Amino acid sequence: MGRLLEGLRAGAVYRAASRKTTAARGYTLLELLLTLTILGVLLAVAVPSFAHLFSERRANYTAAEVQRVLRATQQLAAAQAGRFRRVEARFSFGEGPRADLWGVPWQDWLPAVPLGSVGLGAPTTTVRRSGALEFTVAFAASGSPLPGSQGTLEVADGAAVRYVVVAAVTGRVRASSTP
Repeated sequence: MGRLLEGLRAGAVYRAASRKTTAARGYTLLELLLTLTILGVLLAVAVPSFAHLFSERRANYTAAEVQRVLRATQQLAAAQAGRFRRVEARFSFGEGPRADLWGVPWQDWLPAVPLGSVGLGAPTTTVRRSGALEFTVAFAASGSPLPGSQGTLEVADGAAVRYVVVAAVTGRVRASSTP
């Protein structure tokens, strides 16, 4: 009786093991196609969102860079007041947005002095002022913006737009998502 019980148990274990191997052969073609279809739909929805996210990040980064350059220009104008009547940040667009810093001496007969140049972001990003890609923002020796230098700069990358605002009276430079 003991041998018979052991034999039945051994047979049950063998049948259970063989059922597991036959049941776990793999996925059917229908299951694979359904999974791939669901993944395709999710990717089709997610890719534009990621593209917009990257565009926003580039616009935020460039706006912060423009803000940094303008603050540095303002500080340089105040620090070099004995040397320069004004310090200018000349913005342009070649292979990407860039700013060139120039110091204009007190003596009218001396030419402007180049103080440095900096790239401002990805080639897909634009920096505009009143629609123009080339413009100048100048600060007096006191650090205040010169007439015509205050206002709003638009930083755009695709659909993402950020603004850098130069306040007229205080000369405060700030980045914002609204003009």
